[in-house]
Order: sequence, then structure tokens, then C-alpha cells
Amino acid sequence: MALVIFLEVLLALFCFLLLYRSRNNDESFPKSFPFVGMMPELLLNIHRVHDWCTETLERCRATYPKDLNLKRFDILGDGFFKVDMDFWKKKQRLIAQASIKHQLFHKHLLRTNRAKVEKGRIPVIEHAAKQGLVVNLEDIFQRFTLDSVCILVTGYDPSCLALEPPRVRFSEAVDDATEAIFDLHVRPECFIKLQKWLNMGQERKYRKAWEVLDDVIAKYICRKREEQSKINNEDGVDLLTPYINEEKSGGFKHDDKFLRDTILTMMVAGRDTVGPRACLGKEMTFVQMKAVASAIVYDYRIHVSEKTPVVCSAHHGWTDVQDLP
Repeated sequence: MALVIFLEVLLALFCFLLLYRSRNNDESFPKSFPFVGMMPELLLNIHRVHDWCTETLERCRATYPKDLNLKRFDILGDGFFKVDMDFWKKKQRLIAQASIKHQLFHKHLLRTNRAKVEKGRIPVIEHAAKQGLVVNLEDIFQRFTLDSVCILVTGYDPSCLALEPPRVRFSEAVDDATEAIFDLHVRPECFIKLQKWLNMGQERKYRKAWEVLDDVIAKYICRKREEQSKINNEDGVDLLTPYINEEKSGGFKHDDKFLRDTILTMMVAGRDTVGPRACLGKEMTFVQMKAVASAIVYDYRIHVSEKTPVVCSAHHGWTDVQDLP
């Protein structure tokens, strides 16, 4: 009897979903079902998710204000990943572009990358080569980019790239937040709200990551404000200094939240650089790529481990690094 009731309920639910789908016959948009949202259609196309997203955007033929759909991703704040174009042009783009294109910043970029290669990357790889150690080049590269971009954005060196590599709270928090944001995209909203109410799962990880990022960036902002109030350095070459100095000159009043959002997006863009179109600037990318390639390929022979996938992750590495004869 219980089995019959269960089958009847299941059949009724199936008919309801079928009726709901038939009423929403606009083929331009992915179908949204009760409780589970668009997850069924996403799962059906998971094997070709990028093609499916492209086809969906082509059918929709429209754009939309970001803030209406991305408000729940509060950790991104009002940085350029999430803010609308008008706000970005008015308050962020002018200062950021003027700073990045300035000749002093370009010189600072070259000095920073060269110093990090000579004093950070080469000693680490040299030590591994002499000891015959297995090294994770992906981790070394990411520590290099994080150190470099932190110096360029805030003016301070977190010294992540060292012979005894420290735990990097910022990177861990960014990875946790990224994973949680992806989870927000694919899981039903009711499930996300339940996790948030219970403070568990990805929502718990998301909140902890948020606290870490706020703590790390707040320290940089506080140090920079104190530094600028004492030395009044109008020619700071990092990207944070112009925002602080603009307040003194009677321009925009940038509160700590605005500075936090700007620094976070710039550091994430620089840390996770994947190409000229996905970072703080194509020239910055080319400088980093040339510095890395010339410093490693010229002096070392890299033996790739046999089971290393084409797309690497932090769990995979290279068997050894040897000096070229």
C-alpha cells in the first residue's frame, strides 16, 4: 500500500513538472523548475557546459544589470567583477587606468618581477635542484603572482614565495570563496538558504573565507593610511596610494569598503592570471610570462611527472628539477 502511495505521489510530481515546463515554452531561456531551479537543464548539458552557456547567451540576445542577479555574491562587493559599467567608469576605472598606464608603475612592475624572480623563485628552484626534490611548480607560480600583485596593488610584500613556504590565508580564502560561489550558481536557492540558516556546508566555508579576506585587506588599508599620513608620499607607485591620495585632494571620498572591494578584485585578477585578457593588463601579463619563462627554461631542465594531467592542480607536481650542464 505504501509503495502504491509513493508511486502516485511520484507520478503527480512528474505531471506537475511536465505541465509547468509546457507552460514556460520560451526556448530562449533555460527552463526553471520549482524547488530545483535550472539545475535539471544544467545537469543535462554538464558534458558541454561551455557550449550550452554560449548558445543560451546567443538566444537571449540581451544584457542585464549585474547587481540584480549577483547581489547574493556579497563577498565580491563593488569591484569590477560585479559592479555595473556606469559605477565602474565613474569611480574606479579612471583612477585604475591612470595608475596602470603611468610610466612609474611600469618601471615598478619591472623592478618587482625581477626582484621576485631573483630573490624568490630562483632560490626556491635552485634549492630543489640541488637537493633533488619534487616541487610543485603550479604552487610556486601562484605564490610568485600573489607576491607580485600584492606589491603592485598595496605596496607590501606578503613573502609567500620562500624556501619554507608559509601558509597563505589569502589564497586559501579565495579558493574557498570561489568554490562556494560556484556552488551558489548550481544548487537550488532553497538549499542554499537552508545551508545559510544552519551555518553549514559551503555557506559556512563562504563566511569564514569572507572574514579572512576582510581581515587581510583591512590590515593593508590601515597600514597604507598610516603611512600616507606620516610621509605624505604623493608619488606612490602602487595602485592603492592614488585612491588614498585622492581623498586628500578633495576628490571622491573612498570608504574602507570601497577600497576593500577594489583591492580584492585587483588581487584576485592578478593572482589568478590566465592570459592577457584576464588580469590587470596585458602588458603586466607579458612581463610576468617572460620573467618566468626566461628564469626557468634557460637554467633548468624540467622533468614532468608521468601522471600529471594537462590541467594541473595543487595535488600534482613535477618529479624533479635539475640544473642544465
